[in-house]
Amino acid sequence: MGKDIHIARLPLRVPFRSGEPAYALFGRMADRLSATSRMAFAGELGLSHRALLDGKLVETVAVLAGQVLSEVSAATFVLADGQVSLRGRVLDRNHWSCLRPRVCVDCLREDLSEGGSAGTVWHRTWWDVLPLRRCHIHGGVLVSGGIEAVRAARTTQGFPAEVTPRTRTAGEDYILGRLGLSPSRPLDLLDQLPISRAVEILEVVGAAADGRRWGQREICRVDKADLLSFGFGPFAGGVASFLAHLDDLVRNAPAVRDHLLPNAVYGRLYTMLSSEEIDPAFDEIRGLVREHALANLPIPQGQSILGSAVRRQNIYTLAQAAERLAVEKPLAGRLLWSAGARPRHVAGQLPLFSSSEVESAADLAAATVWGRDARKILGLPPAAFASIVKAGCLPKALDGQATGAREDRFRKADILRLREMVMGGLRTMVRPHAGSAPLPSAVRSAMSSTGEIIAAILDGALIPTGRLSGGEGLSAVLVDTADVLALHNCLDHDLMPWRDIVGELGSRSAADTLVRSGHLTVSVVPAGFRNRRRRVVPRREWARFEAAYISAAEMARSRGTSASAIVRALEKSGVQPSIACPDGRLFYARAPFILGYSNKGDARPSSRRSCTVRTRPGRGRQQTVPQSSRNCHMLTQDNHKKSG
Repeated sequence: MGKDIHIARLPLRVPFRSGEPAYALFGRMADRLSATSRMAFAGELGLSHRALLDGKLVETVAVLAGQVLSEVSAATFVLADGQVSLRGRVLDRNHWSCLRPRVCVDCLREDLSEGGSAGTVWHRTWWDVLPLRRCHIHGGVLVSGGIEAVRAARTTQGFPAEVTPRTRTAGEDYILGRLGLSPSRPLDLLDQLPISRAVEILEVVGAAADGRRWGQREICRVDKADLLSFGFGPFAGGVASFLAHLDDLVRNAPAVRDHLLPNAVYGRLYTMLSSEEIDPAFDEIRGLVREHALANLPIPQGQSILGSAVRRQNIYTLAQAAERLAVEKPLAGRLLWSAGARPRHVAGQLPLFSSSEVESAADLAAATVWGRDARKILGLPPAAFASIVKAGCLPKALDGQATGAREDRFRKADILRLREMVMGGLRTMVRPHAGSAPLPSAVRSAMSSTGEIIAAILDGALIPTGRLSGGEGLSAVLVDTADVLALHNCLDHDLMPWRDIVGELGSRSAADTLVRSGHLTVSVVPAGFRNRRRRVVPRREWARFEAAYISAAEMARSRGTSASAIVRALEKSGVQPSIACPDGRLFYARAPFILGYSNKGDARPSSRRSCTVRTRPGRGRQQTVPQSSRNCHMLTQDNHKKSG
């Protein structure tokens, strides 16, 4: 600028658009007069360039440019007392800078297309707000360069020919609305915060919502271009949306040795709320995070979280539950499952349990004992104890087979109740009466089982004679051996040994087929010394099977022919076997056989008489088995000949 230019030639009118700060308007005046720089132009006029940038010469610039003071003042940030304000809205000093100007390429292109000179390019106020990284008009990313870049290019040359359209970001629109530069959108959790605090928490929450959880050392590595947009989402729906965001953080948090630390779950949000406790602006958000942590994280009682101690632990890990129950970790899981606890898996399948579930498991652990302790209370050996459990005399509180435990657990109340029902009111005897014996001796002599005898005592079918002095538990109960033997014989009469079933069918494979098909039920009962086992079948099931089915071999014997001929004849009549065994044995329903053959005139009589055979040597019991109708028919003919 030459010396001939005098202050008397001012005011200098330049085109003005709403939203241009005073220092930018002053720079366009300097550019119009071809001044060396804005600082040199301010020196020619005797103005302080620093005061110009701090927004303290707004009135002077408005007078020089011939513009309305209110319009220029509404677009100019004022720096005072370490704070930056615009229209009374305070912004953090670190969030504003006019020394590192940024521009929108599309805005510059539009301005240059109108006049073609750098003096026609006007600076937008929001370009100097550092958290705003996109133009809210075009959506393009703001690039460094400022008016100096325009002066160097003078044309659109040097700028990208085309800019990819970008979607307007809701987070930046919210900040613009808070600054009064665009229509505002109310947010419950953010409107109560200062603009600077709102920007900070949007960036912190946005980093976590974008999946880039960052700590103190990683702040500089994070691309902040979209942080405001990512952070705006969790706050857009109010408190419910923010809590859903916290739920996602818990779900994706890394577990460290069966623990979930709050700072590892909530990331830098937790660090910021912890270090900024002196700022009451975060109190509502801090309270939400604290309540969410207490309800979702296994924080032990007494630990401090966000400035307050935890009075009651609400969530437990499996390790913490085991410590609370005073049992091993695997047993703690079984007790929790038996108490009805259904854990929720978070943080890499780390199971978490509620305090109510842990308390229920603690009550179950206190009220139950292992099987070995139950045996000591009842005074029974393992085989006898297993017998009474199988007989249903003592229910299980925790099935070891179902939960993978080595033993079952039983309720102390059930054990004591069983002992009282069997031994209550019995007279103590030094020596048993003749014919009486302690329970273990009676079991061996009658070749019965302890479960059968205890069940009979509970049902009233067997009355103990007393209690042996010096004995322990149920083993000291005295019973009449004759009564035990009669009871066992009565029970055994309803059962049929498995070997007799195999003998009746003539094939073990056929017997196994009937069991697999559900026609017969095999059970294992104690028999003999030390409760040895034997396989038996209910006699009523075998009688029901014999009444419903008949084998091809039996039909062949009744007709005096071969089994293959019977099968062919039945196939021609459309009768198919009901049961087919792997060894070739076939069983048919009796109804088709009777209707198809026994009612025909040429058929031999199908009625059969019975003969008595001994099925098991040495026991003296007899069983009635059918004999073929052919032999019965031949015996009838011999009787007619003798009578003639």
